[in-house]
Amino acid sequence: MQKDAIIVLSANLNEDGSLPLILKERVLKGIELFNKGFSDKIVFSGKKGFETSCILFESEAKAMKAFALMQGVREENILLEENARTTLENAFFVKTKLLEPNNWKNIAIVTSDYHLARTMLAFKKILGPNYSISFHEVNSNIPLKEFNLLSLKETQKLFKYKQKLSLIHEGDSNSVAELIHKTEFAISNLQKKLD
Repeated sequence: MQKDAIIVLSANLNEDGSLPLILKERVLKGIELFNKGFSDKIVFSGKKGFETSCILFESEAKAMKAFALMQGVREENILLEENARTTLENAFFVKTKLLEPNNWKNIAIVTSDYHLARTMLAFKKILGPNYSISFHEVNSNIPLKEFNLLSLKETQKLFKYKQKLSLIHEGDSNSVAELIHKTEFAISNLQKKLD
């Protein structure tokens, strides 16, 4: 069954605006699925992470789009979600800005191997039981030491996600919106203290 869309999740850009290897691999996997006929739509999801210092692109989604265009994907096959700064927000904004308005229920998600568990948790919880989701992991192809460090950070983030999402019913977008608003408020206050 053909998917309504292939969703490729972002990662921090390099300072010069180029895609790090991890992100290139995600985009290439999305293009591979596109070329195999999974869907005629690729969605690149991501604003800028909190750790990104690149000023060349307005969003990680636009940088991924530029790379995909260079690989031969046509512009009319690409959609952007440019609000998400976290995996939780990827799931929420993809749902509210693209899936619901287009009545898309059958999607493929592309992310890196170390990031898969948190992605699965966020998307299943936020989208809920009315969606059919296939997950496609990309081998991160990074040195073992770096992979282990990323995996450790992911384990910590996954634990926090499980805590945050434990009281939210599957598919409850209103509760997720409140959670995102609280997180934004806390981050905004922290940034003010640091300035």
